[in-house]
Amino acid sequence: MKKIKLKLEGMRFFGHYGYYPEERKLLTELILDVSVTFNVPEKDVLNLEDSLNYETIYKLIHAEMNQSEALIENIAKRVLHAVKSFDSRIEKCNLSLYKRVQLGGSIQNILLKIED
Repeated sequence: MKKIKLKLEGMRFFGHYGYYPEERKLLTELILDVSVTFNVPEKDVLNLEDSLNYETIYKLIHAEMNQSEALIENIAKRVLHAVKSFDSRIEKCNLSLYKRVQLGGSIQNILLKIED
């Protein structure tokens, strides 16, 4: 078996995320990068059954992102659980979640990184 890393980068979602009522009234942008490490057979030509379908992974993530949530940590945990539960060949899953915020100063994003 050979290890492969698959990354879905720059997925943008808008939703009612945030702890404060003001945040939840407006649409907040979250950007996600997710990578999974998994095993594939060692053969010259792979087919779809040997790999992971990234369209299915995106749909799992999208379903989790459609839920309102106060804390980005809970969003990250739900997404990781959904992706990791998708296929038993997944050994590792990493997630970076960027939240656009208005804090009254010069700041571009809040970044949360989580690994499982």
